Amino acid sequence: MNCLCNPPKLAVIKRTQRSNENFGKEFFSCPNGACNFFSWMGASMPASFQNNQIQNNRTSPKKSSSGPIVTVRLSVIKFEECSPIRIWFGVYHPHNTKLTQFYLSLPIDKRRYNDDIRNWTFDYSIYEYFVNNLQATEFDFIELIELPRFLAVGIRRYIDAISKKSSEIS
Repeated sequence: MNCLCNPPKLAVIKRTQRSNENFGKEFFSCPNGACNFFSWMGASMPASFQNNQIQNNRTSPKKSSSGPIVTVRLSVIKFEECSPIRIWFGVYHPHNTKLTQFYLSLPIDKRRYNDDIRNWTFDYSIYEYFVNNLQATEFDFIELIELPRFLAVGIRRYIDAISKKSSEIS
């Protein structure tokens, strides 16, 4: 998970020290405290992102040929240790009909929508396809913030290594 700095940095995991109902609970935070990023471990959409997104939408002077710019931030959401191992990434942005139509065009077994928090997650196996499509000219209204390159490459190598081990065992 990345913080909200520009450029984004890999968030660090901390543990609460206050003696209240959250004592010992883990959370993500900006590594240097510059952007006030905060998300409880396991939360789908960081509260600090929602607040910054609302503020950015009010103050953003950017425009594209189809209207205001929509910032789409990608982050790793879930790691399922099942067979086969699945890694899910999520998108964070205000509602957008064109993006929703794109998400619905993806294979049903590669996408999930959580209606409670109104958030989409996708199987990491389609990450490159997903990013390439969002960088297409039909989505010129998007400012895409991808996973850090080292993380994307590391996840891909991990998935490939697990797949290779599984095929050797079979």
